[in-house]
Amino acid sequence: MYIVDGNNLMGRLRTRRETMELLADFSDRTGAEVIVVFDGAPDSVCPEGCLWRAVRVHYSRRGFSADACIQQLVKKHRQADPMVVTSDKALALSVLSLGAKQLSTEQFLSKIFQKRPEPKPDYDGKLNEWLRYFGCEPHEADSDEI
Repeated sequence: MYIVDGNNLMGRLRTRRETMELLADFSDRTGAEVIVVFDGAPDSVCPEGCLWRAVRVHYSRRGFSADACIQQLVKKHRQADPMVVTSDKALALSVLSLGAKQLSTEQFLSKIFQKRPEPKPDYDGKLNEWLRYFGCEPHEADSDEI
């Protein structure tokens, strides 16, 4: 489970919407549960507590910061071994003391954007069979097994 400091991540991007799109794509690709917390008033399209694609969206309440909300979520989801994404040093120390793990926003973005190695196709040793399939004539000297 990832609990994301939305405004902190949004500072590296541009908008709440772009931040939520990025997180939803990450969740879709990895299957990870993602909760994002933003400071400020709820968005009319994504109200407090809504599930937007695969991302649960929360907002700080009046008189509370997103940091306080993140700390409460860490306590609530302690059994899920949460990973908190923030570059806020005070928040990072706080959630680490509560037993959560922490990634900076830069580390998280690197994780999201790292190039995945392309899977190599399986080779069953039947080269001549494949050559014939694609309309090529195999060489007589070649064997089916390599």
